[in-house]
Amino acid sequence: MTADFAVADNTPLNHAIYAPKGYVHTRDPFLFEAENVVRQTPDILTASALASLLATSERTLHRRLKALVGESPKTFITRVRMETARVLLEKKASSVKRIAQQSGYADESSFRRAFTRYMGMNPNAYRRWLEQRGGHGIRMKLVHADEGI
Repeated sequence: MTADFAVADNTPLNHAIYAPKGYVHTRDPFLFEAENVVRQTPDILTASALASLLATSERTLHRRLKALVGESPKTFITRVRMETARVLLEKKASSVKRIAQQSGYADESSFRRAFTRYMGMNPNAYRRWLEQRGGHGIRMKLVHADEGI
């Protein structure tokens, strides 16, 4: 587990591979709820739908996300879904098509494009990369809003 935090790869990769940003910011109750809504909504999710599910306006959602994580609602939704996909890709039993569905993508090809754009490699390359690292993915403890880090 220590190796996951003290990674020394000789191939320069996108920093998002090493530390999913969203898991660090779960201390804020609004952000914690927003991430859970995105993770548990398998359908296509728009900013207006997310705002509605959080019982807030689109403008307030945009303002709060910008203040908390510096992202627009669309970027936030994409990031959380990519983090979900990364965790699912660590499990060998799931196909990329199934992971796409579980991550909220209507079809596998749009998921593959989004994953490649976000991670800098396609889902299968990400799995190969994990295998080269000894099969250890990114394991992080989720911190409840009341707990310290």
